[in-house]
Amino acid sequence: MRGLMTADDQFAASAVYLRCIERVTELASSAQVSIPIPACPGWTLHNLCSHLAGNATALATGDINPNSPQEWIDEQIARRRSHDTSMVLTELADSGTKFARRIAREPRRWAGIVYDAIAHEHDIRGALGRPGARSDAGIELSLDFELRLLARHARELKLPAIAITSGESSWRTTAGPPAALLRLDDRWELFRVLGSRRSPMQVRSLEWSGDAHLLLASLHTPPPIEDLIEPLGPCT
Repeated sequence: MRGLMTADDQFAASAVYLRCIERVTELASSAQVSIPIPACPGWTLHNLCSHLAGNATALATGDINPNSPQEWIDEQIARRRSHDTSMVLTELADSGTKFARRIAREPRRWAGIVYDAIAHEHDIRGALGRPGARSDAGIELSLDFELRLLARHARELKLPAIAITSGESSWRTTAGPPAALLRLDDRWELFRVLGSRRSPMQVRSLEWSGDAHLLLASLHTPPPIEDLIEPLGPCT
């Protein structure tokens, strides 16, 4: 599948990441930290900020456990459970700045972490009812990552091709005639769909030709059972 981002755009990933953590810090610093995050069942705002800060600190220092990623994520949150959220946000800002230097050196290697931060920023925005940053360059970078991941999973599962059209752009997961075609011009909504932030019912309600199950089966994580409703709002 042909990606969205050029080589020059990839090298802007560190700046995209820094802007993201700045926005997250601003959002979280004035919010109730015990508020639940509907897009991340079982997590509060404090948990999500701990995840982002833990990622930044661990990856900036090379302290990662690739053999057990979920256990590693859980450990990052557990370490910060008793920390004040303001302390966690300070850690995020400090470690995020250091980690951004690694992103600048190897943007493709860390594309998934940049995507994770951007996706969680919008999880926070949805929980707080504060939409925004929907036209940020990070959305296009995230779509590039999501589309590549979707294509890889579709190939691994030997699924028929899925075609996706958005505005003037179009992509196909694999070679051959598409068995399903999705038309979705709203790039931010496509970003949320491909990031498993929409229920199967929400995905099936989109503009389809063919079987929406092919896309649902190709997502990198299972979609939520219940509809995730996020506020309408400004793109900027």
